[in-house]
Formats: sequence, structure tokens, C-alpha cells
Amino acid sequence: VASTYAIDGDVGSNGTWQARLGIESLLAGDWNIRAQLSQFETDGVRPHSEAQRTLGNIRLGWLGSNDT
Repeated sequence: VASTYAIDGDVGSNGTWQARLGIESLLAGDWNIRAQLSQFETDGVRPHSEAQRTLGNIRLGWLGSNDT
């Protein structure tokens, strides 16, 4: 069973940054599972425009053959 992962991020002006983490793994048969997490923060351009966001998701997929 093979697993892959990715870690990346971005940095910008006004205290903006984002970090992402993802992992994907094959399961039995033609199934796979993928999980992703991200964090985003910014101080904002204007007063009172700061923001923070934390996201996560899990996806179950099927890698079966294409329809003909």
C-alpha cells in the first residue's frame, strides 16, 4: 500500500500566510483515501480586516475502470 503526502505554503503582504498538508493512500481493491488540512491567516489591508481560516476534509475515492 503506497502513500503520498504534500506539504506547502504561501507568504504574502499584510501578514498573510497559508500552510497546507495533504496525504493520500491506496486502500484495498480500487479504493483510495485522501485527507487535507489548511490554515490561512491575514492581518488585512484595512483596520478590522484580519481573518483566520482553518479547513479540513477527507475524501474516499474509487479508482475503477472508465465506462466504455
